Amino acid sequence: PVFQGMETCVTATWMKFLYQMLRLTGESKYADEMETCLYNALLASMTPDGSWWCYYTSLQGERFYSHQQFADVGLSCCVANGPRGLLTLPYWASMTSKKGIALNFYGNVKSNLSTPSGKELSIDMETAYPEDGKIRMEIGIDKAENFSIDLRIPGWSKKNRLTLNGTPLDTYLLSGTYASIQREWKNGDVLELELDMRG
Repeated sequence: PVFQGMETCVTATWMKFLYQMLRLTGESKYADEMETCLYNALLASMTPDGSWWCYYTSLQGERFYSHQQFADVGLSCCVANGPRGLLTLPYWASMTSKKGIALNFYGNVKSNLSTPSGKELSIDMETAYPEDGKIRMEIGIDKAENFSIDLRIPGWSKKNRLTLNGTPLDTYLLSGTYASIQREWKNGDVLELELDMRG
């Protein structure tokens, strides 16, 4: 039997809707849901080499890849829309606001952003997440500036640990919210977040 989950086109559309909800409300639950969709539905529906996509990503059993719907261009709707879902990631991975930066996605990425005053800012992230809950973030900024960096603390992560330049900041860590650190950020500042990876 085929246990049909969510269609790939619907997954991509759902992620685009969640991005808009995150952008409009600033509530971390929407980023939590995008992360779940990214790993459990969208990436799971792609062939290992990235060349084709499943119509439905079953919750168990065998995956069945989409048939070719449009022979003239060699596509199906899943093959066209799966990448659209993936391309939402740069929009929600790190976001800016009038008060500062929000980091929603944890991966080996370097984000090039602007501070509230318009200065160039980079955040270099190192992690094996989601295999491991340890995330290291180094700030790159030419001149010190006071603004907020908000780190998404997933709703499922119950025991969390955060340090700034080695000093614990555990008072900031409520599951399902953002850890908001408002301070004067300097070049080379290091945030280290450890999430609770229990099943």
